[in-house]
Amino acid sequence: RDRAVETTRMPLNAGDHFAGHFDVAGPIGAGGMGEVYRARDTRLNRDVALKILPDAFAADPDRLARFQREAELLASLNHPNIAQIHGLEEDGGTRALVLELVEGPTLEERIARGPIPLDETLDIAARIADALEAAHGAGVVHRDLKPANVKVRDDGAVKVLDFGLAKALEPGPASGPPHDSPTMATAATQLGVIVGTAAYMSPEQARGRPVDRRADVWAFGAVVYEMLTGRKAFEGDDVTGILAEVIKTEPAWASLSADVPRAVSGVLRRCLAKDPGERLRDIGDVRLGLLGAFDDPDRPAAAPPPTAGPGLLRRAAELAGAAALAAIVAGLGVWSLPAPEPPVPDPVRFRLPVTENAGPILELSPDGRYLAYMEGDESREPHLRVHSFASGTTREVAPTEVIGSPLFWSPDGRFVGFSDGTTLKRVDVAEGVVESIGDGLGFTGGSWNEDDVIVFGSRTGIMQVSAGGGTPAPVTTVDEGRGEIAHASPRFLPDGRHFIYLRLSQDPDVNGLYVGTLDADPDAQDPTRLLATPRSVAYARPPASAGAGHLLFMEDRRLLAQPFDDRRRQLAGSPTVVANDVGYFGFWGSFSVSRTGTVAWRGDETAGSVQWLESTGDEWTPGAIPDLYAPRNPRLSPDGRRLALAVAGDIWVFDLEGRPPIRLTFDDFTNASPLWTPDGARIVYEADGGLAWVSSDGGSPPERLGPSGHFHAHAWSPAGNLIAVDVNASHLVEFAPREDAEPRPVAGSRGGEGFAAALSPDGEWLAYTSNATGQEEVWVRAYPGPAPPARLSPNGGIEPVWARDGRTLYYLEGRALMAVTVDTSAGFEFGAPVRLLEDGFRIYQQPPSYDVSVDGRFVTLRSEAVPTISVLLNWPGLFREAGGD
Repeated sequence: RDRAVETTRMPLNAGDHFAGHFDVAGPIGAGGMGEVYRARDTRLNRDVALKILPDAFAADPDRLARFQREAELLASLNHPNIAQIHGLEEDGGTRALVLELVEGPTLEERIARGPIPLDETLDIAARIADALEAAHGAGVVHRDLKPANVKVRDDGAVKVLDFGLAKALEPGPASGPPHDSPTMATAATQLGVIVGTAAYMSPEQARGRPVDRRADVWAFGAVVYEMLTGRKAFEGDDVTGILAEVIKTEPAWASLSADVPRAVSGVLRRCLAKDPGERLRDIGDVRLGLLGAFDDPDRPAAAPPPTAGPGLLRRAAELAGAAALAAIVAGLGVWSLPAPEPPVPDPVRFRLPVTENAGPILELSPDGRYLAYMEGDESREPHLRVHSFASGTTREVAPTEVIGSPLFWSPDGRFVGFSDGTTLKRVDVAEGVVESIGDGLGFTGGSWNEDDVIVFGSRTGIMQVSAGGGTPAPVTTVDEGRGEIAHASPRFLPDGRHFIYLRLSQDPDVNGLYVGTLDADPDAQDPTRLLATPRSVAYARPPASAGAGHLLFMEDRRLLAQPFDDRRRQLAGSPTVVANDVGYFGFWGSFSVSRTGTVAWRGDETAGSVQWLESTGDEWTPGAIPDLYAPRNPRLSPDGRRLALAVAGDIWVFDLEGRPPIRLTFDDFTNASPLWTPDGARIVYEADGGLAWVSSDGGSPPERLGPSGHFHAHAWSPAGNLIAVDVNASHLVEFAPREDAEPRPVAGSRGGEGFAAALSPDGEWLAYTSNATGQEEVWVRAYPGPAPPARLSPNGGIEPVWARDGRTLYYLEGRALMAVTVDTSAGFEFGAPVRLLEDGFRIYQQPPSYDVSVDGRFVTLRSEAVPTISVLLNWPGLFREAGGD
């Protein structure tokens, strides 16, 4: 008993100094693991919690050494839902853990106000499960999960406290409510002691047996049940009675509200299965189960497990009595043996519904709870949408921001980073608040580490910048002598210092994946190619049960995973196919992977075909053009004999008289929106970070054209200037076709003009799209102006295109083609719009979506498949299916 004696004095007072640099503000509380104080760390200028450990530790060097080792392990847990351990300090023989100070009420206090609504419960439960999953992956079992050890801050953040500390626990005061009895150490056996709080203790804990992560699964089920019902799963008059209930009875399942889905109640039953062998083994599966991932709507609900027989009741009473006695005379804290790794769960597949306007850019949050992707509607640029797997809902985030770049998440899943074409930004997903970080011109993908350092790709190399903002600094340098044109798609490795990235080069022996580091000179990075691939690569280290880390990369349209040693930074083994028919655009692979074993990808159109239509709606075929992968932006040459297209991010020219097609770009960027020069000798297109142009016969390489930034080029003025839309400012501008040109606003441009513009064949009338009325409409005004505009579309419209004779103006209303007759002989006169063709035109986020030929026929594109976003849970389980590692 001497070694188990616990002092009840509060050894610190407000104003005291501890360990030299902690100013004590006052007590927060006391419990079985010691007293807790609020303090100020004067070295790091932050508030912390000091947990003063019981005096028994000072009298037991072996236990203190074990606790030191455990504290070091717990300090390695770096997760947004786990309260961090900052250190272990000593002052005059008194030892204290320095912990993250988490403000706000405990979950126990929240439940005291009554049952928590289902949506809020599932959100809190998902965050607790994320914390447990991260800890289990590091080999840490909580052992004392209960509402009192969960903080729910006012801003909705959830923090789990006291991870793993129950191993070194001493008994607390004997008084207090029996359901929340002091965290106990009871009934020592050869392999360990049982620890935990009675109402949340698993049956194997109550029996004094070694515990593994399934004990946390049990406690998690009990906590979620309590959130939903407002009552504890197991209750009794004293500790003995509670433990007997844990062993012999089922919770009152009828107390669950009728609105609790069967998937949720079924998972709770599996969490609270008495036999650990019948219990869900992995908290990640529990989290997914609560989301309904494994629910079969055609399968009847499972019957509750049978109740215990008389023999078990007698044994339960005996064990409960032993537990109560041990709680009074508590013995030694002994470490339980580590549990064997559970098997990798089976992979699960499902799809998310998206429209045909969903772009190729998508990114999973690190915890796998959210998916960010780009999607536009029929009249807007692409905007950010975030899908919650917990609620099954999708919402638009930052609707005023035009985002046309790869996305990346902050490690805590709070922010999404992106570029608007010129500036690197971040958006708070919950609040929708957008903040500028720094120069993001030519942005080619980014990554954000735990130290709030962002690396991102550009035409000059990989850059780094603080997530809080600043001036980007180079990390790597593009080597033009090796044919390099950009460095792209960096991804941090687990150490937060090394990263993988692409070197995009015209030399196929250079183009591919490399490893860089924040600690090397930009000109001295390792030039050894790790993998020959033209597209983005992701690194994944799934939960510990899934084995080694992997690189996920594309080979044609297959997504492969290959083992990768992130410490030696070497590939190993052979690749395994994760998915087929994965989309891509330029160097962007349309896939993403989370650290929780989830993969998402966009399955793009398997084929697209050029469609020719008469004004009557009949189809017409002027020349054979084969089916194409993800074609975009048809644009006819001035003489009508050639068709320019963007195909999977490259610009091509197809001869309508049957000669072979010509590929004009080879730079692995996403190039789009071709525009012919008036003489047909060149094609202007949207390239990385600005505009470029290239000879239409492929006889000379591309050249930069016009200012850097995000521009849509739409027409040529009679003076030979480009008329374009400055996407970031939503203004019509024009500039000379040279790289140093300065854009100037088109006279009368008022903003909100962004989707398309077209100049009449005589160069005197400018048709454009504007949202001045609150919706996108087609307007016309004299060029160069200024002059009062006239609205042609009374019910919304986009993408105006002039007939070659200038007597008709076409535009799209939804998917229908509208025609307006015009007369410019004396000013500008126009008739009422006529619906010419119904539902035959696809709308793209970057125009053009169609064009009109010299003889009045129309060219557009037909897709043979609707894009989908596929999700694969527990992708490492594929290795078992394939017989691999």
